[in-house]
Amino acid sequence: MDLRSKAAVTETLKSFYCEAVMNLMQQLIFPGDIIGTEEEFAPSDGAFAEEGNLRSSQVGVTTGSGGRIGVAGIKNVRQFRPGMAVLGIATDSMHNIAFVRIDSLRSGTQSFVALKDGKLMSPKPDAMQKHRPREMDGERKPKAKALSVGDVVAALIIGEGRDSYTLSINMPDFGVVAADCNLCSSPMQYDREAGALKCGSCEVSEHRKISNLYGDTNKIEALLKRYIK
Repeated sequence: MDLRSKAAVTETLKSFYCEAVMNLMQQLIFPGDIIGTEEEFAPSDGAFAEEGNLRSSQVGVTTGSGGRIGVAGIKNVRQFRPGMAVLGIATDSMHNIAFVRIDSLRSGTQSFVALKDGKLMSPKPDAMQKHRPREMDGERKPKAKALSVGDVVAALIIGEGRDSYTLSINMPDFGVVAADCNLCSSPMQYDREAGALKCGSCEVSEHRKISNLYGDTNKIEALLKRYIK
């Protein structure tokens, strides 16, 4: 197993998740974005009027002439949709819900962008079973949690709402793929026997829903490509 720090995992995947996509996103107009007002322009292709504003109806770049403004679509940029695998960073958690900022993706000439964050419910009990802390004599171990803020996670999109994607990490290949220690920020290694992440510096153990591919960038990339549609 190729055990790497969180930074090393994301750095190695830059050929797949790269800065070029982020630069492209800064130039793109997304569905619902305001591109002008009805006082200034009339809507053209790729745009519609709503409450005095002109909004984009597709992913693309603004175009306009003769007092009209629209959005020209870009063929090699697509949005994530249910059934695709994504890589992201856990940004917050509350109760049994975690929130994930989804990274953009590029595979060959095709780019995929996330127009919203992901929302992840706690995995089913059977999915977490092997990751639960083992009880020691006379000692109660803390309850295992699916994710910790800052973890890199591979997840499957199983639904899409108005404000977020619904994600799942129930399957063995999905879950945390890279993490840093919550105490000292050192890279965490996957201790398979204990079913936990262990810090190489302060030796603390932390429990997550860990992907079978933890730290292996080649296998993570292969997983993401397998779910591209």
